[in-house]
Amino acid sequence: MPGPAKRSEEPHPMTPQNPTRHVFRFFGSRVTDSLWRLDDAEAHHALKVLRLPPGEAVEVMDGMGAVARGTLKPTGKESADVDVIESRTEPAEPAGLELAMGALKPGDLDDILPALVELGMTRISIFINEQSGKSRVAEKSLDRWQRIVDASVKQSKRAWRPEVTAFSSLEEWLRALPPQPSADEIRWIFAEPSLLAAATTGPLGTPPGKFFMVRGLVGSEKGFSPSEVRAALDAGFFPVSLGPHVLRARTAAIAAATMLAMAGHAPR
Repeated sequence: MPGPAKRSEEPHPMTPQNPTRHVFRFFGSRVTDSLWRLDDAEAHHALKVLRLPPGEAVEVMDGMGAVARGTLKPTGKESADVDVIESRTEPAEPAGLELAMGALKPGDLDDILPALVELGMTRISIFINEQSGKSRVAEKSLDRWQRIVDASVKQSKRAWRPEVTAFSSLEEWLRALPPQPSADEIRWIFAEPSLLAAATTGPLGTPPGKFFMVRGLVGSEKGFSPSEVRAALDAGFFPVSLGPHVLRARTAAIAAATMLAMAGHAPR
């Protein structure tokens, strides 16, 4: 005699049949608590590039902490909504991490931006060093950099979108800051020890403490001029060495971002 039939349970729509399957994340905006709308470019990417079918499990975010999980609902050839199953608002990241860097050659900068996002930079500022070409920062470059950052935000599952800004010089960027750091802010300039030692009589190093704003400053391929170093030191930047070896500019930027992340993510 056959035993009682086992009850069939429908899987939760957000429970993938293959738990290792990647769930794509897109930028969008909340329409209601149960409905989000993908940005136009994101809908195009989902429907035309990735060719995701209706009902596909996806995530959507607004770049300011709000994230929702749900199912894709195309509303046109290149427009789509998401029927929300669950949503959450993630708190602001514990520390502001800003890396200001001299503009590198376009290919180098494009390559390192994803690493800066993954390391948790909340703001990436690009300026023209005195010894660099003025053509390295253009409006179309800024748009491209923001697109690279946005793609990295989605890939790394961050809920907050870092901002990429451009400045015509280090002096312009420094003018945008408060004249001196507050008690819960630290400012570091990463440069060749010989250049820093020539500009200040103080030892290389960093003060102890826990900070809620960490700013780092690194140069482009030709580094800083003595006047740029002096301006940074006058603005309250502590000189920090990245070691005894000569680093490529792209390596120095990632190393500096790692140090900022370690300081900003320290337990509080």
